[in-house]
Amino acid sequence: MNEFYDTLILLTLKLGVMIGFIFLIKLWIKKTKNIAPIIIYAVLGIFFVLMMSQHIFEYFLTILFFNGNNIEMIKTTGVILGLIFYILVYQKYLKKYRKK
Repeated sequence: MNEFYDTLILLTLKLGVMIGFIFLIKLWIKKTKNIAPIIIYAVLGIFFVLMMSQHIFEYFLTILFFNGNNIEMIKTTGVILGLIFYILVYQKYLKKYRKK
């Protein structure tokens, strides 16, 4: 039962860091109106958004679809979903501020 709580704490921490990073980048873009926050998102977002969302997606996919034989499919799907999430965050939150 301790593994469940450890995993829950880890996933909550990753989700909190990811949401905090996105919020701080949005706030920085609103205040400065320049290209630097978008470049920082492109570089640091790979770790804070792409990799953390990939791990969260992999965890839930493992819970839902793990049968012992499909671990590579779960990892590949997690990477694809993480990349889609990374691009969607950029499109939704950051691209509209770049034009202002």
